[in-house]
Order: sequence, then structure tokens, then C-alpha cells
Amino acid sequence: MTIPATLPSLAPIAEDPPRSPDPLVRVRDVSHVEFIKPDLGAAESFFHDFGLHTVERTPHALYLRGAGSGHHCVIVRKGRRTAFGGFGFELAADDEAGLQRLAASPGAGPVVDLDEPGAGRAVTLRDPAGQQVRVSQGIASLAPLPTREPMTFNNYGQRPRANATQRPVPAPAHVLRLGHVVLESPAPRRAIRWYLDTLGLIVSDYNHLRHRPQDGPMMAFLRCDRGAEPADHHSLAIVYSPRATYNHSAYEVIDVDDVFASGTYLFGRGGRRTWGWGATFRAARSSTTGPTPTGCSSSTTPTATSSMPPCRPSGTCGGAPTTRSGASSPAAPTTDATSSASCAICADH
Repeated sequence: MTIPATLPSLAPIAEDPPRSPDPLVRVRDVSHVEFIKPDLGAAESFFHDFGLHTVERTPHALYLRGAGSGHHCVIVRKGRRTAFGGFGFELAADDEAGLQRLAASPGAGPVVDLDEPGAGRAVTLRDPAGQQVRVSQGIASLAPLPTREPMTFNNYGQRPRANATQRPVPAPAHVLRLGHVVLESPAPRRAIRWYLDTLGLIVSDYNHLRHRPQDGPMMAFLRCDRGAEPADHHSLAIVYSPRATYNHSAYEVIDVDDVFASGTYLFGRGGRRTWGWGATFRAARSSTTGPTPTGCSSSTTPTATSSMPPCRPSGTCGGAPTTRSGASSPAAPTTDATSSASCAICADH
């Protein structure tokens, strides 16, 4: 990616707060992503190979879930060409007032009853880049699906597995839930502030250009404010790009062996590496990514157990008083102690 000499909507680091003092609402988790595909059958085949399960398929849409208790985390709608259709967050079940506040905000749609599997209610918004963001409440849960047990690892001083080999079989990943979404934006500061002010997200980390920190953030990792309950290091990441588009979404799996076994399986099904095996510093993730014949790109990503600071050192994440979106804890802790896998579908394919 080529970085221009001047960047839009950027200012000194001190102007980048880690959180909003009075957001409209505080969402609890990322809920789903939506894609548009001309061939629902090919999309369903890919997502089954990836490790998701069909909840329901109609002539016009496909709803897929992980093995956790969430209802569906991927929606594929039939359309003329492949595109990203938006994503969503969920509110606490008892925060009806939050939906009403969102519906009253500029450019938002009304509160509607969802006519799709899982039911519930929702408000649809558009972020500054025009991406569709749906905030839902009351979507039904499902009984978890069976998965295998995590592999047993030997460590220095702890060797629970002796004279017993482990050979994971190449197979679809054991996807548990949607982990995070990454968006590209030509004006990252504006996008970040919208998600802080509107949905109550908190910045876990800002990334700046080392030689030009005064230009502001080139990337930010945002987590949900769940009060005293630990949250993922990020449910959303926003990165500078010349255009506004979807980058990828990530899904939790059982363990690191699930990453490599499922990657091998997908490559055997016609995929090829595009990102390769790698790791990210901020959330201790490693990944492999490869596209499929359907125009999808899949990546499986494990994470190490770690505890992240509530905000960057130059910021402040002190406790906020009770506001229109409810009380916020002083720490708003974050954890990143599970494994994840990611699947990306590019809007151009």
C-alpha cells in the first residue's frame, strides 16, 4: 500500500482519545458479517469447508453459525456480484432504550423486528465511510454444537503427554464464534471517533507511523466496553487505506492445531496462500490466508493467552460516570486468551 505525503483527517496524537465520555450506547459484542454472492450454493460449500454450519437457507439468503451458542455469525445474501454487505453488533438484552437512542440519531433507520432466523430487533446505521452497521438485540441463542477437546501440549516442567503422538487430521476448522472485523478507511480518525461516540467502543491500541507520529493513527484496535467483564482485545479494527472497504473477519477456533489442520484442508480444496503463515504483534495472533475458487479468502488464526492494557499509555481510561449508555467500569479489562480463525471475502472478487 502506498502512503501519500499528506493524510486526510489526521492531527497530533494527543487528539486521539481512547474512549468517548458519553457514547450513545455500549455494544457488547460483534454479532455478524454480511456478504453478497451470486451463487449461494458455492458460498455454502466454502463456508462448510471453512468450519461454519448452516442454520437456514432460503432462495435469497444463507445463515451460518459457529459451534458456540450464537445464532448466526455470517449472512450471505444472493446478489448479482460479490460484495461486502455490512456487519453488526449486539446490545444487552435489556437495553431497549439504547435501540431507541440509536434510531433517533442522524441517518439511522427505525427500530424494526427482524424477519430472519433468530428474530430479535435491530437498528441499521451507516458509518462515516458508508458501511452498513446493524445493532441488534434479543436474537435467540442456540444449543452449542459438539467439538473436539483442545490438543494437549508439553511445556518445560509440565509434560502431561508422554509417549503419545498427536496427529490432527486435515479438516474444516472447529469455528466457535465471530471474533472481529477489520475495515479500511481513507479517514481513520473520523471512523474511529464515530465508533467510540456512537457504539461506545474503546481503543485498545493505536498504531502510528514511527517517523511521522504527529500525523495521527494509521490503525486502531477497538474493543467492546463490557464493564468489569473482560472483552476481546478487539472486535473491530480500522486501518488507513486510500478507499473505504472491508478487509477481513476473524473467527475463534479450538486451538493452534485447528489453524494448521484446517488451512491444509482448505488448500487441498483448491485454495492458495495469500498472507501465508504469520503473526500479529498487537493481539499475539498467527495466521494463514488463502483464497478459494468462489472468490473467498480464508485465514485461520490462533492467539496466545495475554492481558492487554486498557488503553495506550498516553491516554486515560478512567471510570466514567453513569451516562445515557449506562455505567462504565474504570478498568474495562480486555483479554485475548482464546484461538481464532479468520475468513476474508474481498468486495472486488
